[in-house]
Amino acid sequence: MAESLLEKELYEGVMFHSYQALESILAAGIAQRLHSVPRPHKEKINTFIALYQNIPFINEIKLISRLLYPHRDKSLYADIEFGEIRDPTLIYSREDALDAINKVKGVAEKTEEILKEEDLQ
Repeated sequence: MAESLLEKELYEGVMFHSYQALESILAAGIAQRLHSVPRPHKEKINTFIALYQNIPFINEIKLISRLLYPHRDKSLYADIEFGEIRDPTLIYSREDALDAINKVKGVAEKTEEILKEEDLQ
């Protein structure tokens, strides 16, 4: 979805769906370890980090989660900031969107490897 929205230059949608993809990846990891996947967004992140604290790229996941989490709501809703309306369709650039997609793809590839390894054990 994020890549489709990138082609249409809907960068706020890319930001939202990049975060959603990250959250889905983390939810898959939680489920892989036969745990119930929490509903709250931050709780999913924290649960994954607790379950996989020893994987070599856990700090990368922590960083990307901290970077993308604020954009989940910011990319969806207009807001008033310092007396001005902040329109999410105007705050993101193509570079922001590409960066988000690339970060999540990197995490997805590494997490998939970890999950496959665990599945084989």
